[in-house]
Amino acid sequence: MNGKVYPSARAPIEVQLAALYLREKELLGELGSMAQDFETMLNRGKFVQAQRRARFERVQESYWAVKHRLDELQAQRPDWIAPGVSAPGDF
Repeated sequence: MNGKVYPSARAPIEVQLAALYLREKELLGELGSMAQDFETMLNRGKFVQAQRRARFERVQESYWAVKHRLDELQAQRPDWIAPGVSAPGDF
């Protein structure tokens, strides 16, 4: 299986939020890594291949789609706290 598996739209909203939050962080890391690779290539006087640029754009589109859906769901559950993030008053 090549693609990511996402929870069903019928899954509890908290499950969807957690999965989208993790996917957003994963995509953001991938974009950062790709951008760093591009910068290294350009600093060496090399061109970034069209395939790599296209992949970057696809990952960027995926990131914004995930970000948009995450924002939509968070608007429905403003009190939801992301995994690994401490709640106000925890300390």
